[in-house]
Amino acid sequence: SAIYSRSPDRAQAIAEEHAIPHAFSSIDDLVNSEAVDLVSVVGPTHERHSAVLKACEAGKHVLSEKPMALNAQQAQEMQDKARAM
Repeated sequence: SAIYSRSPDRAQAIAEEHAIPHAFSSIDDLVNSEAVDLVSVVGPTHERHSAVLKACEAGKHVLSEKPMALNAQQAQEMQDKARAM
């Protein structure tokens, strides 16, 4: 298990509170971690496209909160990237 937050202090605090072994303040570090098999993207809608693409590129399974993208073009790109895995 792992948690991500843009704030390193917040990520660490949440990890400690919920006994989560890994805390990240970089999405790149999160998706490239051997400890992570699946990424659940629940951040602001405008950040989901990038996070989903990075997770797919790292070979991770992805769940994305709805709405998954800002527009149909982004959603299609995300879907295409996931299917290409």
